[in-house]
Amino acid sequence: MDNLESGMKIESVREAMPDYVEIDWDNPYTVRNEKWYSVEIKGNNDVLGMSHYLVFVENEYQFRESKK
Repeated sequence: MDNLESGMKIESVREAMPDYVEIDWDNPYTVRNEKWYSVEIKGNNDVLGMSHYLVFVENEYQFRESKK
């Protein structure tokens, strides 16, 4: 996820994701003109309980966000 370039089309991002990353492509959160897709990393034992998102505007990747 950290190697994604801003402006990548959503289809290219989908193809670039490894098998251990699950993204809920069907249920994004919409904030203004942004769509936030929830990311789950299989086998991740995150003691902080962080939530991870990929953020898109008009089907173009913008950034990754992590929140507690």
